[in-house]
Amino acid sequence: MTLDRQSSVFEHSSADEYQQLQQLFEQAAELSSDDLEAWYIDKQLSAAVLRQLRALLDADDEYRQSRRELATMEFNDGSSVRETVPPDGSAAALVTQAFPQIPNYSIEGIIDRGGMGVVYRARQLVPERTVAIKMLRMGAFSSSRERDRFLNEANAASKLDHPAIVPVYEVGEVNGEPFISMKFINGTTLEQRLRAGTLDQHQAIRVLMTVSEAIAEANANGIVHRDLKPSNILIDERTETPWVTDFGLARSLLSDSDLTSDGDILGTPGYMAPEQAGHSEFPVSAATDVYGLGAVLYRILTGRPPLELSSVRLVQAIELMKIHDIIPPRERDHRIPRAVNDVCMRALETDPRNRYRSVQEFADDLRRYLEGEAVEARPLSMVRRL
Repeated sequence: MTLDRQSSVFEHSSADEYQQLQQLFEQAAELSSDDLEAWYIDKQLSAAVLRQLRALLDADDEYRQSRRELATMEFNDGSSVRETVPPDGSAAALVTQAFPQIPNYSIEGIIDRGGMGVVYRARQLVPERTVAIKMLRMGAFSSSRERDRFLNEANAASKLDHPAIVPVYEVGEVNGEPFISMKFINGTTLEQRLRAGTLDQHQAIRVLMTVSEAIAEANANGIVHRDLKPSNILIDERTETPWVTDFGLARSLLSDSDLTSDGDILGTPGYMAPEQAGHSEFPVSAATDVYGLGAVLYRILTGRPPLELSSVRLVQAIELMKIHDIIPPRERDHRIPRAVNDVCMRALETDPRNRYRSVQEFADDLRRYLEGEAVEARPLSMVRRL
């Protein structure tokens, strides 16, 4: 959602206060309604800030509702769809009033939105095809680092050619705002499929094996994804083909440059490797992706990530990672086969040197498991402490 700096919600806010409010909104928008009240108390917000933040979140709820309505519409006639604009002066007036105008594209609706970006469904005019267009959520208010990370995603993905990596068609800029045009995948995420129960365990592991082979290709080309999680894996509705997306945190293994500064923590708590959270003497490497894929396997097997940290603040999550053990999948459910339990725990070793030597080796062990062969994984210990 793009915030309108001129809105009455910000009428008496300084630039610094606006920036603080935006940061609070970004955090709160990712929480469930059940977790919000505890979050408010923990933040100890002033009455004025709390009022403004609630107004933004109210607007965001209407924004999400408009997304759900758009998702049910048909696009067969090629006509353009516009969001319903709420009355001016209300908190809901913060909702985007028009889709971006990009030459050679006609935007039809919103597919998804995350903490940094918004993804639109669009028709490309020449060549004529349906595409997905990703833009920065904050638009002109985006920081230079956000813009750099956004373009980093495009650069990383455009270097890769694999049937399970969403291809980039074009990287451009309109009115000073960068955009990425990429293949449109008509489907849902692995996370959504797991929640809906429409994939059995073997099907989900096969999806993960294909994804692992794609990440192995990325690693071979010097790129580490470092944000692997079920919501970054798309599954085509018609063909059931899996696709890896969101290379926004990708890092080149062939360069010393990085888009982080001292103290930056990049990744998703619950799925990030210890070295991403600053709990290891080892740098981010291909072994980081091994851990991320192991965390996705853990989610497939148990219905939860290795560490459930989504409802706590990032700083708290990092501290909890130091003291919480990863419970082996078989201890959560004894019906889980020992072989796949061992594969999972080998990938989740705290020390990168004790994980699979490569993502391809992890993928090979998944294949062995699916084909009924003996896996090579042998966990080094029964207790894993981060």
